[in-house]
Amino acid sequence: LNFVSKPRNVFLLDEDISLRDLDLQALLRTWACAFWPQQPPLIVQPLIAESTQLFDYVTVQPWSTGRLSKVVASASGWVEQQAPLLNAEFFAWFVRRVLVHTRSTAFRFGADWSADKTWCGAARNYSVLVLNWSLDSVPCALITAPGCSVHHLNTRTMRDKRANRPQFRQRAREVMNRYQALYPTWVEEDVRRKTNPLDAHYGPSFKKVFALNERCERNIP
Repeated sequence: LNFVSKPRNVFLLDEDISLRDLDLQALLRTWACAFWPQQPPLIVQPLIAESTQLFDYVTVQPWSTGRLSKVVASASGWVEQQAPLLNAEFFAWFVRRVLVHTRSTAFRFGADWSADKTWCGAARNYSVLVLNWSLDSVPCALITAPGCSVHHLNTRTMRDKRANRPQFRQRAREVMNRYQALYPTWVEEDVRRKTNPLDAHYGPSFKKVFALNERCERNIP
């Protein structure tokens, strides 16, 4: 953790994520400047290029047509854990305050679900109470700008989970129960609709950005 808190940001990647074709500088620039003058969101993610995800709003396809194709970043109630970028100080805090208390349960049941259903709620709390951000600030976001997607190249694990869905879901439920017992106001079970910036009902409440702030961009080294 001493090492984690020294960099400015942390990029976590599942082993089946490829950064081929990713414009990392564009990704970091968009993260830094999309919501300026607010500080950058504490957690963001690039979209997944392939349509392999259970919830398609974290993939490229639904953002690639019409007016949505002009969006460069959007607030979101959920950032999936395959390829998140996190503010390093927040991540160190999250490890100390959350993951150390759920780690043994995750290992016992062999399921890592629920951390990503918890960290945006934690980020909201941290941003307001620790960083003194306003209540309308954006703690979590999707980076939807061109060149900022990553590839999900291996679906074997997903096939295995689907083939053994009842057993896996039961194990994942046990892990979520632990998170909910410890952090009931942070865990968001409904990541299909309530956290979805494209949902017909909930989506309009999530801020969408169509251009980066030029003043912010000029100040990036």
